[in-house]
Amino acid sequence: MAITVIISLQLLTKLLYYTPITILASIILFVLPGLIDIKEAYNIWKVDKMDFLACIGAFLGVIMSFSKVTISILWPKIEMLGRIQGTDVFCSVRHE
Repeated sequence: MAITVIISLQLLTKLLYYTPITILASIILFVLPGLIDIKEAYNIWKVDKMDFLACIGAFLGVIMSFSKVTISILWPKIEMLGRIQGTDVFCSVRHE
């Protein structure tokens, strides 16, 4: 599997370079549900509860990270800058 990914990256990098990010994101979102294996998580629950907690913790960490990135894209922090007179320095307009 890893060799296939490496070969694909080597051969397809030039083709994917000009592909819009939204298209690449839609490809990832299309493949994402296949990566979640509910039956295996249930088997982990039956075998070892602590491993299941680690599995759930990792899953929640990925969800929270994805949410943080999405929120920062939807509501970026915007700072209005002004030039300090007589210099080439810019600072926040709110700065006193």
